[in-house]
Amino acid sequence: MLTAQLVKTITPLTAYNSFLTFNILLHLLGLILIYKLAERFKNSAVDLALAVGFWLTYFPLNSEWRMGQFNYLASFFFFLAVTAIAYDKEILGAISWILSLAWKPLALLAFPYFWKNPKDKRKIGLILFFSLFIVFTLGYLAYFYNYQPTSFSDFLKTILNRGDRLGWEVHYIDNFSVSSLLGELFFNSSKNLWQVSVNIYLGIIIASYLYLSGCLVFKIKSANTDLKIYYLLFSLATMVMLHKEVWESWLVIWLPIIVTLLLLIKNPREKFFIFINSILLATPSLFSVWSMSKTNLWRFWLIFEKVLPQLCLYLFLTVKLRRKMKEAPTVLTKHFLLS
Repeated sequence: MLTAQLVKTITPLTAYNSFLTFNILLHLLGLILIYKLAERFKNSAVDLALAVGFWLTYFPLNSEWRMGQFNYLASFFFFLAVTAIAYDKEILGAISWILSLAWKPLALLAFPYFWKNPKDKRKIGLILFFSLFIVFTLGYLAYFYNYQPTSFSDFLKTILNRGDRLGWEVHYIDNFSVSSLLGELFFNSSKNLWQVSVNIYLGIIIASYLYLSGCLVFKIKSANTDLKIYYLLFSLATMVMLHKEVWESWLVIWLPIIVTLLLLIKNPREKFFIFINSILLATPSLFSVWSMSKTNLWRFWLIFEKVLPQLCLYLFLTVKLRRKMKEAPTVLTKHFLLS
């Protein structure tokens, strides 16, 4: 009763200001994580300054915090998990990952790593957590369905590319997904071609994830730190690449990936490649240019400018992870899975 009365006294503005303050405090704490990663990977002051620069000036944070989304909170605790695992603190890494999922299950695809790595007793904890997660989700869906009976059919239409997707998944200036880009290319000329191209793309992403995750399950006990981190980053990026509606606020998910890669990579050419693509994600979109003419061509460039760096970063992570797995000393992975 007392709690209910206390909640009633909290205004929407107070709740938002509290949310914003909490996010900003975590963001400042993130500077410590960046420093610890730089210390772990023995980076120069220039590398550290570059990572800090992206962390403090990443423009999609404006959209994230203005709208009161939870992508950053999930991404921050995932970043904490990555930092912990870089120091071989597996338990702290697992706890941080679970906290990330509690805010929003963006890092759910990292499950193979955390399932394979812990001992049997910790696996029981994961089973209990996911059991509660499933029960809670089913209860939430049942409650939501009671007020929105068409929600499940609408969801299936989205997954299967059915129904009218115009102005939302297709031809929408704030949707930076691959599906949206393919819509700019094919939807007007042939909706069927757009549907086929999207399904082929999703099939490739799913197959790549299953293949590399299967490899990692056999390699995790002998994997070095680089391999572990590349897989974690790859799994988070896969979740973004699978989605058909990637709003500007969703681009915040790439921030811990960008910062980690800038500190992890030593090759100057690779670092420059990451830097260029990160700049495209970190800066404002071409919305102001598009708004002056609102032509189809500028809408295409607006979406393309944000989708291209995501594709490049994801391809980079996929290639690097596969190379790291090839270098791993297990016979099964080296001579069978990766032959």
